[in-house]
Amino acid sequence: MNRFCKNDNHGTPQRLTWITGIPSALLAGVFPIKAVADLTNISILAAFVVVCLSVIIFRYKKPDTPRTFRLPFMPVVPAFGMLASGFLMLELHWETWLRFVIWLLVDLAIYFICGRKHSLMNPDSPRHDECVVLPHSETYESTDAGTAAYQGRANAAFRSRNGDNCR
Repeated sequence: MNRFCKNDNHGTPQRLTWITGIPSALLAGVFPIKAVADLTNISILAAFVVVCLSVIIFRYKKPDTPRTFRLPFMPVVPAFGMLASGFLMLELHWETWLRFVIWLLVDLAIYFICGRKHSLMNPDSPRHDECVVLPHSETYESTDAGTAAYQGRANAAFRSRNGDNCR
């Protein structure tokens, strides 16, 4: 899989861009552009709903996690984003919803089948014995107490799942 993810000198994933761009162009050339546009719209809006919901959940379940930005009016802005996106999604035709559900089910099936096969936690996976090293291991020092505490808990949780030999 790494051969698809290589970047050029500017950090652009060219191979992956071509791999996804060519089939997308073919689909846009074969199917009616309105259907393709509506499916793109509902997919992006659904992703935005999930992101807004995740922000709300993450802020309340992990309040000590270091943040790179501040969100004004915390639950109001993401909740409004969810409502606005949901409203726009409801305005789309039922055929778009049908295509979206079918596409989502196919994607989820591929995700879970491939994920189960290649998961590091699957004992039958060829990658089962690999060690994943968290960035900023226990040598991580931070002046921010919340960041250091979170990283220490993450490292401890990782070691408890994977054993102390993974460093």
